[in-house]
Amino acid sequence: MDTDIPQQLVDLLAKLANYDLPSTTRTLLFPYYEYIGQYGKAEDTLFDLLETSPSDHALLTQGQAFYQRLQHKSLQDLAAGNLSPEEVEEGLSELQRLPG
Repeated sequence: MDTDIPQQLVDLLAKLANYDLPSTTRTLLFPYYEYIGQYGKAEDTLFDLLETSPSDHALLTQGQAFYQRLQHKSLQDLAAGNLSPEEVEEGLSELQRLPG
């Protein structure tokens, strides 16, 4: 079994950074970034998706759940994930203002 797959994925994503990935791929990356603790990237991906589908109810629900989970993270975890508690609150507030 290849235990290097996560690093291979990180390398691949770095190579694809200058490309506009399909929304189906970005939809898969959103929870992946949260899973690996890159909360800032997860947030960026979420809002990129919402730009093209601002009233996607399922995506809004996932986004709200994401921010609610982040509210329970420590300051250290949030900082390591490149997100502040203020950004968490602002993001959740912004999602709650969107139609959906």
